[in-house]
Amino acid sequence: EATILDRKLPFSLIAEQSLLGSILIDPECFNDLAELVSSEDFYLAEHKQIFLAMRELYLADHSIDVVTLIDALVRAGVYDKSGGEQYIRTIAEVVPGAQNAKDYAKIVRNNAIVWALTGFWHGAAWNFIVWGLMYFVLLVIEKLTGFHQKDKTVLSKILLSIYTLFFVIMGWVVFRAVSLPDAINYIQTMFGVGASSLV
Repeated sequence: EATILDRKLPFSLIAEQSLLGSILIDPECFNDLAELVSSEDFYLAEHKQIFLAMRELYLADHSIDVVTLIDALVRAGVYDKSGGEQYIRTIAEVVPGAQNAKDYAKIVRNNAIVWALTGFWHGAAWNFIVWGLMYFVLLVIEKLTGFHQKDKTVLSKILLSIYTLFFVIMGWVVFRAVSLPDAINYIQTMFGVGASSLV
């Protein structure tokens, strides 16, 4: 079974966990969130199942907490009786409160739509989609951490410039690549790694 690190397409683990955690903290916010996102907006299959289980509990007018959610997921065959509880508790601890739940939902939905469509607009090839999704992930991370809005020292400004330049260059390599091996070979050449390196 593939792990998170084995996934080929980029996604925002933090945003998905924060959204689910917000529902665990404040189940009453589910109704508003259901208007913004659906289970299909989640990248991880496990998160899709968790959201669907929350929806089932909400529609049945049952409380949504760690115990009822685990029970629903066991009945759905997502977890066995001994598994899953720790991950559900982890999700509940990801966010300090549910006040930003709508923001998490909007980040996941809006950026996914914008960057996926941007990739398609450029030609619907694998590299354009990956290029668009890469910037989607970067935007989600920046918005969730807020690091780009914090007071910056001279060192942090330098690091931010390096970070920006690095991902602009990497994005251009992906955007212009004919194939995935071509992109990997080009990146290896840039950093002096592999048989085709310049060193």
